[in-house]
Amino acid sequence: MFKSLSSRISFLVFSIVISFNLVLMTIFYLALEKKSKEHFKKSIDTITNSIPNYYQIPLWNLDTKVIMEITEAFLKDKTIKGIQVIDIDSSILYQKFSDGDNATSLFNTPLIEIRKIPIIHTNSNSLGIIQVFFSSKNYHDENRAIILRMITVFSLFSFLIVFALYYILNNFLRNPLVILLKAIASTEKTQYSVRIHQNFPAELGQIATEFNKAMEKVQESENKLLSQNQNLEYLVSERTHQLDEQRAQMINSSRLASLGEFSAGISHEINNPLAVIHGNSRILLNHINSGKLDRQFEGPISKIKLMTERIQKIIKNLRTFARDGEKDEKQLFEIAKFIDEIHLLAKVKLDKSQIAFEFLNLSSLTHLYGQEVPLSQVIINLINNSADAISEQNEKWVKVSIEKDNHSAVIKITDSGHGIPATIQTKMMNPFFTTKEVGKGTGLGLSISLGIIKNHGGEFYYNKEAKNTQFIIKLPINEHLSQAI
Repeated sequence: MFKSLSSRISFLVFSIVISFNLVLMTIFYLALEKKSKEHFKKSIDTITNSIPNYYQIPLWNLDTKVIMEITEAFLKDKTIKGIQVIDIDSSILYQKFSDGDNATSLFNTPLIEIRKIPIIHTNSNSLGIIQVFFSSKNYHDENRAIILRMITVFSLFSFLIVFALYYILNNFLRNPLVILLKAIASTEKTQYSVRIHQNFPAELGQIATEFNKAMEKVQESENKLLSQNQNLEYLVSERTHQLDEQRAQMINSSRLASLGEFSAGISHEINNPLAVIHGNSRILLNHINSGKLDRQFEGPISKIKLMTERIQKIIKNLRTFARDGEKDEKQLFEIAKFIDEIHLLAKVKLDKSQIAFEFLNLSSLTHLYGQEVPLSQVIINLINNSADAISEQNEKWVKVSIEKDNHSAVIKITDSGHGIPATIQTKMMNPFFTTKEVGKGTGLGLSISLGIIKNHGGEFYYNKEAKNTQFIIKLPINEHLSQAI
C-alpha cells in the first residue's frame, strides 16, 4: 500500500496518535460521565431535600397560587423537566412540564429520573407527594460538546504531529536515504568515483562516511586491477613482438647461413675455372705485348680479362654479404665502395626490370661507422622492395642519397612509386607482414632492417611527407666517424 519508508512510518505514527487519542478521549469521556453523574445526583439530592420546605405550608393551606409560583421557580432549573403536586388522596392538585412535555412522554424518556418527595406537616401528618421529573440531558449535551471540542483539538494536534513528523522524516531520513540509494545504484554501472558530500545526521552520516570509504577502496582496487590488466596486455604484446623478432632473426640467420653455404660452394666451383680463364687471358695479353700474337686479339682478350675480374668481384661480394654479420665488429668503411658493391649485387634485378639507379653523396662524409654487412643487407633489401613495387610502372628509378644532419648520417632510399597506403604503414614493420604474393616474400625484410638499425643506435622509418616512396635511415656520427670526416 505504502511503498516509501517515510510514508509507512508516517502512517504508523498517525495510527498510533489516533489510537492514543481515542483511548485518551474514551478515558476522558468516562471520567466526565462519572463526574457528571455525581454532579447530577448531588444536584437532585439538594433539590429533593429543599422541596419539602417550600411546599409544606402552601399544601397545608391549599394555596394553589403559591404552589404554582413555587413550581414555576423550580422549573427554571434545567435539570427539572416536570413537577406534579399530589394530595393525600393521590389526586393531582397541580402539575407543570417544560418544553411541552407531559408525564407519559417523560416516563418513557431514558435520561429521566423520577423522585417522589413526601410532604410531612410538623404534626407528622402527611400532606401529599411532590413528584419531580429530573433530566440528565443537559449534562449529556454539555459532555458531547466538550467531547466534540476535544476531538477537534486532538485531530488538529494529530495532524500537526503527523505533518511535523513527515517533514522531519522527509528531510532527515527519506532524502538522505534517497541519496544513499542513488549512490548505491550507480555502483551497478561501475561508477566507483561517486561520493556522498552531504552532511547527514547521526547514523546516516556514518553510513555515508562508510560508503565513501568503501567506494574509495573499490575504486583503488579497480584502478589497480585495470592497471595490472593493461600492464599484462602490454607485457604480452611486447613479449609476442620480441618472440616474433627472435623468430624472424632465426629464420633470417638460417636463410643467410644456407645462402652463405650455397655461395661458398658456387664460388669455389666457379672460381677454379675462372682463375684459369683469367690467368690465360693475362698470358695472352703478355704475348700480344711481346709481339708473339697479333694486336687484333688485344681487344677481345682484354674484355675477357675484365669480365673475369668482374665475375670474381661479384662472387666475392656475394660471399661477403650473403652471411649473418650480426657478430661482426663495428668499423669504418668507405661509402663509395659500400654503395658500389651494393649496386653490383642489385644490378641484375634492376637491369632485368629496366630500373635506373642513382647514388648521390650530398654530404662531406666519406666513411660510415658500423657493421658493413648488416647495413648493406638493409639497403639491398630496400632496393629489391623498390624494384618489385615499381617493376610495372612506366617511370622506373631508384635513388640512394647520403646527407649529414647535425649528428646523424642520413641515408634516403627513394623510388618512383607514389607512396604506401596508410593501412599498410602501421603494419609493415611487423614481423611476417607482407603484401607480396605467396612465395615472393616472407615479411621479414623491414622488421629485420628495423632491428639492425636499432642495434646501431639509429632510426629507420617511412617518410610520409615525401612525394615518392621513401625510407630514411639515420645513423649516429660518433667520434670514429668524426675523425674520418
